[in-house]
Formats: sequence, C-alpha cells, structure tokens
Amino acid sequence: MNRPVDISGADVANIGTSTLRAALTYARQRGYSSEGLCKGLGLTYEDLRRDEFRVSFRQASQLIQRIASRLNDPFFGLHSGATQTITSWGLTGVGMLISQTFGDAIRFGMRHQREIGALNFYSYSINDNELVLTMTPKISNPNLDTFLVQESFASITNVSRSVVGFEFTPLRVEFGLPPPLSTDAYKAFFKCPVLFNAGENRLVISSKWLNHPLRYYDEFISDSLLTEIETLIGQAPVDSDLIGSVRAMVRARLDNPVSATEVAVNLNISERTLRNRLKELGTTFSKIQDQMRFEKASSLIKSGELPLYKIAALVGYSDPKSFRLALRRWNA
Repeated sequence: MNRPVDISGADVANIGTSTLRAALTYARQRGYSSEGLCKGLGLTYEDLRRDEFRVSFRQASQLIQRIASRLNDPFFGLHSGATQTITSWGLTGVGMLISQTFGDAIRFGMRHQREIGALNFYSYSINDNELVLTMTPKISNPNLDTFLVQESFASITNVSRSVVGFEFTPLRVEFGLPPPLSTDAYKAFFKCPVLFNAGENRLVISSKWLNHPLRYYDEFISDSLLTEIETLIGQAPVDSDLIGSVRAMVRARLDNPVSATEVAVNLNISERTLRNRLKELGTTFSKIQDQMRFEKASSLIKSGELPLYKIAALVGYSDPKSFRLALRRWNA
C-alpha cells in the first residue's frame, strides 16, 4: 500500500479517544507508562480519560506510532482492539447495550461513529444472508494502515461479543492488506476465515445476528433511556472543531509558544479569519492560550515535582515574576 499520506484535516481536533485509550491500555499491560508515551504530544493521560476530549488525526497518529515503535508488535492493532468492551464506547456503548436487538445496536452505533471516536469511516450493507461492514481510514497513512484495520475489526468483534455473547463469530474478515508471514493470530482471534489482498476492508457477519435479542433491553424503560442518551450525546460539551484544533496546537507548544499566524497557516486560513471565527465562537486566541497555560501549570504544580521557575518555562513564561502574576490572576 505505497500510496501518499493524505493529511488534509490532520490538525482538526474532532476525533474521540477510545482508540487511543485502548492503545495505551495495551501498552500499560506491556509495562509502559501512559504519561511517558503522551509526553510532548500536546495531550496528557488525564486528557484522554475525559470522554469529551478530542484530538487531531496528527496527534492520534503520532501517539499510535510512538507506541508501535516501543512495542515492536506486528499484531499491535489486534491486541489493542481486544481490550475494548461495550463500555469503552461511552454513552454510545450504553445505548447499544440496552437496544432491543443486535441490529438495533449496530444502527445506533453507526449513527454515532464520531462520538465513539473512530479513526475510520464505516458503512454497511445487507446482501442476501450477510451484513457487510466496510471500513475506510479517515486519512490515509501507510504507517498506520495495518494498525487501523487490525484495531478496527478487533474492537468491533470484541464489542459484539460483549453484547451478544462470546459465541459471536464473523463469517469472514477481508483485509485490503497484503498477507503477513503468519495469519495464525488473526484466525485465533476472529475464529473464522481471514482473507488478504481483498481490495477493501470488510467484516462480514450472518444477518441472523441482526434479530438476536439483547439481554439488557427492557420493554418498559429502554426506549425512554435511549431517547435520553441521544439527548445527552447531542448536548455533550465538545469543542467546535476550530477551537479544539487551536487548543491542540497551542497545547503542543506551550514551552515555545505558537503564534496565531502559525496556527492559521496550519489550518489553511488567514490570521484575520482565524481571529474572527474565534470571536464568533465567544473566545480569542489569547484566551485559549491562557487557558492552556493555566491547565498545564495547575497539573505540574499539583504533581509537586518541579520548582516554579521550571514550570514557568514549560508553560511559556521566560520571567518567573510574570508567571507568579499569572498564578495570582488564575487563582483570584
């Protein structure tokens, strides 16, 4: 798959973090520090624990590639996806869990792909006795393709098993990837035929599963709960794509502050347009920068590991006196 990397939209912070949390979970199981793996990427482990937190594709790809380089595991995506259960998908997962049938759960999940935090686009079709789920990466990156398709189908399979039972097995899994030296790990996990060089990435299941009743559905309360969940998902306090993108870029360069001009260039807009759009959203570049400094400084002070003058430098203050004044203002 030697195709060019498509980075359009790579700096837009609109991606949820379930995939990153799963990758970090597996890395922790292998003995690596989540905090250390996140260092320098403009996000922290605590950020990723917040369900409303969003990252850019660039941040996500950097973290995944960093973990992959440490683990040196050709089945990193399979193992990472296998850590996910229905609750890993937050409110969307809860909605799926209390749906009436597995087919209803699939439709609910498809409506809320973005909220789950998928790094891919999903579509499905029902042909004869098969449901075919097709996965396409949101942004093509040859360095991530294997991880993305492994993690995608492994997480969907594991989540399905947590919903309908561990007897769930796909009919077959088709990868657009070339075959690895050994396919044993794939066959052991999916427990079905696995094909490579298939042209597309597809997970195929029997349509009989669509009518499979889910054990947590309650005819008296589930429908009203699903309505409430839909409302909560719609009201989730998520940054606009623009604000999230600016926050991500500012956070990544607190020790060497990025300018509004640099941010605008990265977003392919003029600085004037950037400032006007932020104003329309009720904020300014300076306010975002100040908030990011406050959050980072508060975290470092709470840890108690560094003196104030070092924290000042890490959040962009060359003069400790100015930093102390900022602390007074933040705590006022």
